[in-house]
Amino acid sequence: VGDDAAADAAEKTDLEKQFDVLHFLQTHRTSGCLPPDVIWKSTGIDLSRDGADESVSKMLLKNPKVRVEEIPDPEDPSSTILTYGYQAKFQNVRDRTGLLAQINRCKNGVGSRDLLDAYEGVETDLAALLTAGGGLAL
Repeated sequence: VGDDAAADAAEKTDLEKQFDVLHFLQTHRTSGCLPPDVIWKSTGIDLSRDGADESVSKMLLKNPKVRVEEIPDPEDPSSTILTYGYQAKFQNVRDRTGLLAQINRCKNGVGSRDLLDAYEGVETDLAALLTAGGGLAL
């Protein structure tokens, strides 16, 4: 997949590449932070240090939806690599119980769009809470 994805990514702008990486990370959010080679194999975007898409890596460092961690390089423990993971606005919301707790903590309410990326199935849980009277929608 890497070569086909790389050819496709070469045609894209840095902003489009950032979107693709963000979408990939959101889809794989339960995997935690992923190294550049895993991201490259699926997206064709090279986030490795001094890689072809270093400008995209710099954009991701500033993106509040991306968590970046520096870890020892598995191939060369004397150096480090950056790993990338998706970061939802409310990181403590991982299930329906956490969702309800977050809604109750926000005295002035919370927008559903701020919760939609919290975890897989949050839309169903929001709808169920509204139907059961656990929340109010305007």
